[in-house]
Amino acid sequence: MIPKATDSLLKAFPNLPITMSGSAMSIWISHKQVKNYSAYLPKGLVINSNDEIRLRVWDLKMDFATELNHNKYSNYSNFKEGVLAIPSTNGKTEGEFPLHMFSDSFVYTSMAREVIGWNVRDGKIHNDKLMNLKAGQNLKSKLITNWNFAFDMEIRNITLSNEKIELPNATWFANKVVPSPFDSSNYSDELIIGGSSNIYVNKIWKGEGGFTLNDKILDTEINSETSIIKKVEIWEDLSMSVGYAKI
Repeated sequence: MIPKATDSLLKAFPNLPITMSGSAMSIWISHKQVKNYSAYLPKGLVINSNDEIRLRVWDLKMDFATELNHNKYSNYSNFKEGVLAIPSTNGKTEGEFPLHMFSDSFVYTSMAREVIGWNVRDGKIHNDKLMNLKAGQNLKSKLITNWNFAFDMEIRNITLSNEKIELPNATWFANKVVPSPFDSSNYSDELIIGGSSNIYVNKIWKGEGGFTLNDKILDTEINSETSIIKKVEIWEDLSMSVGYAKI
């Protein structure tokens, strides 16, 4: 009977793997202040030696496939997410640890926290439409939160870099913590290594990037004038599945 109960509980979440589609924009940054993040990585992760972080905004649709997730309007959920990810390693495994994650969707936030272990919190993401793009466009995105964290990004004068490409699967670390109500030393604290399938992208755009980042963890605001911008990309019309993980 236990397997049946477990199966029933799993039906409260989208079937795995979870299919997502949409677009994303990101800026990869190097700055000396990044060292301050090292103390906030979970046990088992080592921060990169290049003082690098990655700011990213996802504008996605998440498909549902279970009865408990269907509502009277649709069988999918649109959501946006703003992320500050830190390139890190666990032994020989390279990936990103999303230290800051904010979303405008309760459905996605609850799934990400409960199933994966990401510390997703509520935030508002305002961005220009990332579909049907044309060369020369300027695109802006802004994340606003009540959590002493915010950033904005701008990618100017975009040019088409590649079409119909399959990117390698992404590796994203998570820290699943379950505190004990009885003893502060009696709790579960696990490093999760998970990620996505290969990511299929219809069009990849590049451009000139600019940003500002305000984070209470850092000593001061950092921006494009005080940083080295290493990579700027927009993924237009992407699809991937998310759902594999190991402890």
